[in-house]
Amino acid sequence: MASSQINCPNCGQSYFVQPEQWAQYAGQTINCTRCGKEFQVTPQAATQPPPMPVQYASPMQTNAVGPTSPFQPNAPIPYYPGAPIPTSGWAVASLVTGLLAFCVPILAGGFAIVSGAIGMSQTANGRMKGRGMAVAGLILGVLSMLFYALVFIGSVTSR
Repeated sequence: MASSQINCPNCGQSYFVQPEQWAQYAGQTINCTRCGKEFQVTPQAATQPPPMPVQYASPMQTNAVGPTSPFQPNAPIPYYPGAPIPTSGWAVASLVTGLLAFCVPILAGGFAIVSGAIGMSQTANGRMKGRGMAVAGLILGVLSMLFYALVFIGSVTSR
């Protein structure tokens, strides 16, 4: 069966409803999972044609605005109730290299800081998990860099 699409009027988040679910949702007020605002499900939405499948653009494709990329922050990501939320790979890399930064100080510490900043930007809008890992990796990277900077300054001044 083809599903119909409901869009949040505040942020545009799409929800897919099967035909047998319309009796349950028609006229109801629901909360948007993206913006948190309430909106009412209208019966007119049941007459909409089923949505086209989401196609991710390759970096070489272009649209009316210019080149598109699957890494654009506003690229459409479909929401299906019960679907798992992905974890940011940059957040995981930040935590791992933050822990390694105390063994390989400069290189791993710098990478932990950079990957932590990228991981935090990916997890800022709530579409990806791992914000805590990104913050922890960023903090560990900064602490390791400060620790080794203090050790270096102490060894230079003690001569």
